[in-house]
Amino acid sequence: MREAAKRKDARIDFRVPRGKKKLIERAANLKGLSLSSYIVSTVLEDAERLVRSENVILLSNRDRDIFLSVLDQEPNETLKRAAKRYKSRVRSTGKASR
Repeated sequence: MREAAKRKDARIDFRVPRGKKKLIERAANLKGLSLSSYIVSTVLEDAERLVRSENVILLSNRDRDIFLSVLDQEPNETLKRAAKRYKSRVRSTGKASR
């Protein structure tokens, strides 16, 4: 890990009820971590999972099959016209525009 990535130069402060703090301390002890390390690692894991889930679409088997069957179909006239407009814009501007 790079030195800059290790530097801890930001702070987060929050208060919790005493009973919840005791529970969190117990969980940290069970993992063999300090309270701060436990909280940071747990929050980071959850944050990474949440951000990653925003970039993933999960389909049921039925939905996957429907999606793939649509891809196998010939495009209708509306889609063909839209593709022509898109290609024309890309050719004329060098990039896609809305």
